[in-house]
Amino acid sequence: GAASGIGKATAQSLHAAGAALLLADLDPAGEAVADQISSAGGRARFLRTDVSSEDDVARAVDLALTSFGGLHGAANCAGIGTAPVPFAEIDSGDWDRVLGVNLNGMYYCVK
Repeated sequence: GAASGIGKATAQSLHAAGAALLLADLDPAGEAVADQISSAGGRARFLRTDVSSEDDVARAVDLALTSFGGLHGAANCAGIGTAPVPFAEIDSGDWDRVLGVNLNGMYYCVK
C-alpha cells in the first residue's frame, strides 16, 4: 500500500531514515513513488502486488531479498473499505475483498 496516503508517507519517512524499500501496491502510482525516492538518492523498487494473494506477496518478498540482500522490517499499509452503506447492505463480495486485503494481506506479509 505504498502508492498513496499513509503508505506513501510511510515510504517517504522510511527513505528519510535510510531504508532501502520495496514498494508493493496494486496501484501503478507506486512506480512514481519509487522513482521519486530513487531520484532523491534512495534505493527503492516497485512491484505491482495484490496483498490478498499469497503468491503475489511471496514474489514481493523474493524481490526484496534479491534486490537488497535481506528483509529487515515491514510496514504493512495496504487497506481498503467498502462503500459507505449500512452494515447489513454491504455486498458479500465487497466484504470478502476487504477481509482479503486488510486481514489476509497482513497475514501473508508478516508470514
